[in-house]
Amino acid sequence: EQSHAAAFSQADTNRDGTLDAGDFSQFAAGGL
Repeated sequence: EQSHAAAFSQADTNRDGTLDAGDFSQFAAGGL
């Protein structure tokens, strides 16, 4: 099981510390 921090950093594709719509859709498309 991934930690929330690991999942967040994986989702934060542009590494700006926030999840924008682009980060989220890319993360969701990749599967949780």
